[in-house]
Amino acid sequence: MFLAALTVTVGARYDNWRAYDGGLARLGTGALAGQPVANTYAPRSNDSVNGSLSFEYAVGAHTSVQLSLAMATRYPTVGELFQGSLNGDGTFNPNSFDPGLKPERSKDANLVVAHDFGWMKLTGSAFFQRVNDTIFSFVGFNQNGITTSTFKNIDLTRQFGFEGIAETRNWPVEGMNIDLNAAYIDSKTLRNPSAPAAEGVQFPRIPKWRINANLRYDLTPKLQGSLGLRYASRPNTDLFGLQRGDTFGFTSELFALDLRLNWQVAEKLRLSAGVDNLNNDRAWVFHPYPQRTFLIEAGWRL
Repeated sequence: MFLAALTVTVGARYDNWRAYDGGLARLGTGALAGQPVANTYAPRSNDSVNGSLSFEYAVGAHTSVQLSLAMATRYPTVGELFQGSLNGDGTFNPNSFDPGLKPERSKDANLVVAHDFGWMKLTGSAFFQRVNDTIFSFVGFNQNGITTSTFKNIDLTRQFGFEGIAETRNWPVEGMNIDLNAAYIDSKTLRNPSAPAAEGVQFPRIPKWRINANLRYDLTPKLQGSLGLRYASRPNTDLFGLQRGDTFGFTSELFALDLRLNWQVAEKLRLSAGVDNLNNDRAWVFHPYPQRTFLIEAGWRL
């Protein structure tokens, strides 16, 4: 009986990563002024195998518990790995980039408990992630012991959090559906010898609180209205928690309301009109988020 209610899923992913045929070129300076100078990057390759394991158990007809465990590897992008510069004689500036960047390696766990009441479904989750060699651009000691602002590896970062999700159908009135989720995230740099001042600080661009909500109501059998809410608390802009602002160049708090009308003109034709960021909130993620935006859409289903 116990095994009949248990579902086990096993997965594995293999990656082969190569960086090759890369280089930089420019006009020289000094004795080589006006002459093209160039240099090529040494090729690199790597392999990784990451596994995943999930257990899902049905506690009766309306309750389920799921535990998921996984590992993942993210290799450096071209920009992160090779965004360097040349000296005047065409040799690489060894302090402008780190061609030996290590890949990020993470261990993840997620616990989800869900219960369906019929008119409402509640889901709660707790998640944890531990990442070795996080790749991030910051001011700190590079591979040569020189203080620079380039992409570097952070020895260890960690995040954990909790999320609650509520979904209702035809409640509190017939034709009304509500979705609400709220998440708390604690994400910190735990170990970073390149910049010890970052240790114990909330990781950049990850807000501690996120809330999303949608209310949809069938005004008529063919006309539906919806109201959405998006909120994110103000995160740190930099690795050290010193840059917090509400203007260009910073990552700011966000609070936006979205309004939409959907008209099912025919079986295959749908027209929509709406306003995103109805309250015209001024928010930033370095560049500005869109302010009040009017939308008209048409969709045809084949």
